[in-house]
Amino acid sequence: MRNIRRTMLATLAITVLAALTAQFAAASTLRVGICAVGEDDKEHISGHYSTIQAAVNAAAPGSKVLVCPGTYPEQVEITKPLTLKGVSSGNSGAAVVVPPPGGLIVPLGGFTVSAPQIFAHDVAGQVNVSNITVDAANNKITNCSSPSFIIGVYLLNAAGTIENVVARNQNTLGTSSCFNGVGIRVYGDAIPSDVTVRDNTVSAFDSMGILAQGTVETATIHDNSFTGDPGSVGIMIFGGVITTVSDNSATGGTSGGAGINVNGVQYAVVTNNHLSGNDYGIQVFAQQGEPNSDNNTITKNEIASSAVDGIDVCGDYNRIAGNTISGSTQSGVNLVTGPNFYGLPCTSNDNTVNDNAINGACAGVLVDPAASGNVIGDDNKMFNAVNLQLTGTTCAVSPKIAARSLRTARALPVSHRLAVR
Repeated sequence: MRNIRRTMLATLAITVLAALTAQFAAASTLRVGICAVGEDDKEHISGHYSTIQAAVNAAAPGSKVLVCPGTYPEQVEITKPLTLKGVSSGNSGAAVVVPPPGGLIVPLGGFTVSAPQIFAHDVAGQVNVSNITVDAANNKITNCSSPSFIIGVYLLNAAGTIENVVARNQNTLGTSSCFNGVGIRVYGDAIPSDVTVRDNTVSAFDSMGILAQGTVETATIHDNSFTGDPGSVGIMIFGGVITTVSDNSATGGTSGGAGINVNGVQYAVVTNNHLSGNDYGIQVFAQQGEPNSDNNTITKNEIASSAVDGIDVCGDYNRIAGNTISGSTQSGVNLVTGPNFYGLPCTSNDNTVNDNAINGACAGVLVDPAASGNVIGDDNKMFNAVNLQLTGTTCAVSPKIAARSLRTARALPVSHRLAVR
């Protein structure tokens, strides 16, 4: 009986392997538009198409879809493993996806309530997107309630890589106060997904440059640059995602914005990022229904000219070490005990703050009176701080600091959107 079972399992394994081999043996290279592909892509072209979606529909799993320079007014949906890559031709090198004439819409099928320009979802395999520009200008969305988000590139329950993408103008027309524009979003809640997001440029978004979230999502985010609208966040990691965020740069997150938000995440590593001109360089907190942001490592970041705090922490057992923080209006590091960014209670206990260099602030380290068990190391180097260490909830009179209630009001609508696909 045991031998029969082994034979059956072996036969099943061979059948599955044969099916996968046959599936990917049909993989090919398809071209969108008219161009001579570059030296790296001279393999045989098996099909020519005028739209990206037509090529994606025709591609076998594992295929490569090469997009010639040009403008493509469409929304693209991907449900199979493939590579989508913009290519250069002669002196031209920009393949630009723009909204279709009728504007951006929520795709059919109920997979999302957002309006993505490139949308890969529920894929058993890798989806790689590179060297593509997604420009959401003229998206014809004029209200804040629907869709939930306007997204440049969205990987939902799909592993892969997003690299050398330009995402811009993900925002609602006629207003910069909807806070529903996201350059790149990766989300894993059903299929374990390992995603790398690297070397992308994201600008003119009014909510988040990159949003990574999901209980089965692993995201590596590095070497991206962001310039957002007022109130925006360069990178938000949220809701249980396993992540390392490194070597990114973010500016422009004023009016309650931030360079990097760590929201309801544990054991994240945030390191070697360059953040300037935001209200907050890095924020660590959690929204309603999410666990505290605990046991994260915030290290070796360079943070300059924060209108409120360089690093703002509302969580426990975090390590803040080796950061260089200059020109913060309120504090270099602020250990906050609720209400947090969303107006919800949180704790800031048993954190370690050591070996940071802080130059110019009302308080080098600001510690909430209700916080306990925090270790502020003697090896922190503080220069030109009015108070090297201060126990309190605020330091300095600043319109930015007085506007905490305004920031909370703006954040709450975004928090509801984060809970949906």
